[in-house]
Amino acid sequence: MDEMLLRLLGQIDRLFLPTRDWTDNRSVVATWDLQQQYRTLGLPIPSDATEGSDQADRKRRERWLTEVAASRHVVVVRRRKRRTHWRLSDTTDWRLRRQTGGYGYWQTVAAMMAIAGHVKLGAMLVGTMAVDCVAEYQLAGCQPKDKPYPEASRRCRLLEDMILPALVRNWVGSASDVHGTTAYAIRPAGYQVLHDPVKHEPPAEVFTAEYSEAAEASYWVGYDDMHAELQRATPTHAGSVAVAISAGEWDWYDDRRLRPLTVFCHTGKQRSIRAIERAYRRVMR
Repeated sequence: MDEMLLRLLGQIDRLFLPTRDWTDNRSVVATWDLQQQYRTLGLPIPSDATEGSDQADRKRRERWLTEVAASRHVVVVRRRKRRTHWRLSDTTDWRLRRQTGGYGYWQTVAAMMAIAGHVKLGAMLVGTMAVDCVAEYQLAGCQPKDKPYPEASRRCRLLEDMILPALVRNWVGSASDVHGTTAYAIRPAGYQVLHDPVKHEPPAEVFTAEYSEAAEASYWVGYDDMHAELQRATPTHAGSVAVAISAGEWDWYDDRRLRPLTVFCHTGKQRSIRAIERAYRRVMR
């Protein structure tokens, strides 16, 4: 059971990584589709674990689903005449992250506090609350052209790993420009966590989990599986689809809400890079 859950965690993390590559528009749209699906349903349960052709296989599948749902490690969503979906419970998510050597709850909260601090400082400097996103290089204390470049890249990768659990939970939003530079912003649910982080702290049992190399290996198997799936995925929407990359891009509004920018469409062709850059210049300024 744990091996399957660890693979599921790897799939989820790969799905919610900030999108930095704009070259494959079908993959980007499919990523957005799966992200929205996970918010409401979860990811489809692997067919080899649930599907069968005869009555014995169907009974085995039902017993397995009942056992999984009763374990409270995952939330199982069944839809009539459609595939069954599942997603990790919050407690299990944090426990598995500890087993794989990932960052925990308080490290994620610390990264969110850093974002909120930069937002407040920026608002004070410009005299408005319109500044609500922070570039990753500002948070990491470096610049893209700093030498040695690998050090700047390493810092941004560590920051991304710390923020990733918040991206999955929709506590933080991310936006990437066409050059791969990512900015982060605290979403309304994230501000609720920062207002009272102790209230949202996971149970004590989460912090007793120990790191395991086997657990980390299972995690990366799921990560690679999702990466391969996104490369060959076909968007579920037909025609032109406006996409908000990763957890959501944002434009500047007086109420500071995050809204998707219509800068990417799945019509068989990708919009020109100049059009995308013009749209994102408002976001990344």
